[in-house]
Amino acid sequence: MDIKRNIRLLFLHRFFGMGLFFVPIGILFLLENGLSNFQVLFIAGFFAFMNVIFEVPSGIFADKYGRKTAIVVSNIAFMVASLTYALGHEFSTFLIGELFFAVGVSFMSGADSAFIYDTLKQIKKEKKFKKTYGNYQLVTFVSLGIYSLFGGFIATIDLRLAFWFSMIPTGIAIMISSLLKEPKFTKSAATNYWDHLKDASSYLKTHQGIRFMIVYFMIMYAVLESMWILNQPYLNSLNISLEYFGVIFFVILIASGLISKYAYKLENLFGLRKLLILMIFVPMIAYILMASLNFMWLAILIIIPSSIWSINMVITDSYLNRLVKSGHRATLISMKNLSGQLMFSIYSPVLGYIIDAWSLKTAIALSATILFLDLIVLSYFLQLRKKDL
Repeated sequence: MDIKRNIRLLFLHRFFGMGLFFVPIGILFLLENGLSNFQVLFIAGFFAFMNVIFEVPSGIFADKYGRKTAIVVSNIAFMVASLTYALGHEFSTFLIGELFFAVGVSFMSGADSAFIYDTLKQIKKEKKFKKTYGNYQLVTFVSLGIYSLFGGFIATIDLRLAFWFSMIPTGIAIMISSLLKEPKFTKSAATNYWDHLKDASSYLKTHQGIRFMIVYFMIMYAVLESMWILNQPYLNSLNISLEYFGVIFFVILIASGLISKYAYKLENLFGLRKLLILMIFVPMIAYILMASLNFMWLAILIIIPSSIWSINMVITDSYLNRLVKSGHRATLISMKNLSGQLMFSIYSPVLGYIIDAWSLKTAIALSATILFLDLIVLSYFLQLRKKDL
């Protein structure tokens, strides 16, 4: 098979792989099954923590055995996770489902980005990575948006039905991913997990820019991902009917996808340093408004965290792909993602406790405060380290 078909096949695979009809109602489904806000956000934190456990090993797996193999494993895990949720009624069962979701996400994380980059590099078009990966993110968000649109209507019949339906497109994604052709890449010379990890970690000791980008991503991921989890309770607090959830999530995801497509142009327009500042400032203002006011039109503000999240993925992955050699590229991208998951696994249960003890608005206000402090620290760092970025 011609290696040039990889990108088209991967995009098609992504469309079906993101066939998660339950996206706009997943949190409501857990609450309907009798879970508290703390339990729901504990499950979200558990998912993130298990990603921490699997993230780097999955990246090493992709670097040693191939990105394609990792992508196939990811799709199988997503299908099993959907089945587990469809059959689940208790907290413990949902934890098992999240375990499989964590396997799916971690084996895809880093592998797909590295797969795209290595394919483009093999055909001597690696300079198009940011644009291509932005389009890949666009496909991700458009696909999620389309499935969310239908998922919202399916949920009006039965919330659980959305999980059953999700098994169909994920099954198709397994078949498509098996048709991918592994691009050439430099396999790690390390013979075991710890040697490979030690070798990859040497980059962090010698390049301050990489360390900074990982810390930046870690904080932003935790704060932005937490709002994604809180979107459904927030819409409920504004008394928005369930049948509109799919429509709202469709708009959010399509808007986020379009923004991710042009993330590379935003970097060209503002420059990396200014863009990093804007990515903190804009969601901070949105969180302040959401925590202070209670108007139905504020629902539009939940577009912002998802949009910034997608920009963050494109910009940070592109930065690391430029600096890291092929044999460790997927591993270091996974380490970056690991840091965000670790922070979120700690932050998420805290938000759940705050919601149960105080209110949803208090939890959102905490996120705004963290972004404000992050903005101060970032501004100080950029003044001290003008040559690192």
